[in-house]
Amino acid sequence: MESEVPPEHVKPLFVRLAAPEADRLSEVAAATGKSKRRLVSEAVRRHLDEDSGLVVGRVSLREADVEVMTLGEAAQLLRVDEQSLRQSAERGELPSRLIAGEWRFSRDALLAWLGGSCAAGDRPEHGGTTPGAATAPDARSASRRSRRGDN
Repeated sequence: MESEVPPEHVKPLFVRLAAPEADRLSEVAAATGKSKRRLVSEAVRRHLDEDSGLVVGRVSLREADVEVMTLGEAAQLLRVDEQSLRQSAERGELPSRLIAGEWRFSRDALLAWLGGSCAAGDRPEHGGTTPGAATAPDARSASRRSRRGDN
């Protein structure tokens, strides 16, 4: 049974709803036995907070994106095979770093590059040359030297 609200605490509310929402309100009222007034009151209490306004009742259970990706993770992000991505990295076509013989990719840098807002060699943090960092030509030279046995 619906609790009685003293008349001095009741205000008239007249709204026009789109037909599907009005029909849904009527269906829920009929199915639950609750009045439309009660359903609207409950929705206001549940979804509107006095202090901060709208209360969003959805939670996303998604892991945070990884900032530094391996070759496999970057290939998955770009939806290409690993060998093609490795070859592009070796040619210096996209932002990447060779660290201890393994390719690493910044997620943000790859997405910026993909979106066209930076080229592979624009800035050091996006694949340009940094003193002491292995760049794509260095990686190719090192690869050739190791195959020839020049190390």
